[in-house]
Amino acid sequence: MRMIRCWAFDELDDAILGVADLAAHRTGIVTVACVPSAVRYFLPGVLKEFSERFPKISVRIDDESARDVQNLVLVGEADFGINFAGAENPDIDFSPVYEESYVLAMRHDHRLVKRKKLS
Repeated sequence: MRMIRCWAFDELDDAILGVADLAAHRTGIVTVACVPSAVRYFLPGVLKEFSERFPKISVRIDDESARDVQNLVLVGEADFGINFAGAENPDIDFSPVYEESYVLAMRHDHRLVKRKKLS
């Protein structure tokens, strides 16, 4: 079972609109560095809604590894990034967007199947 809870898609809009002159002019381009799972699972819906609200702002997506997402934000090649929790850097502010629960998958005859709880 995969559980995803959204905290702040509006924060994505705020982050995009908070970039330099874009907030004032509502035109231009924003670059988002993003890990592949975010690109696949939730970014399309966010981008669709965003482009409907702000059709003159183009969004460029850099589909990168967690380390590369951080680096692109640090050097200013991306306006902001969507990354995994735990990839914190003291020079970057992080805000949660999703919380995921993970599950363990195993064969039905595995020795751990009989345990009610695993840590």
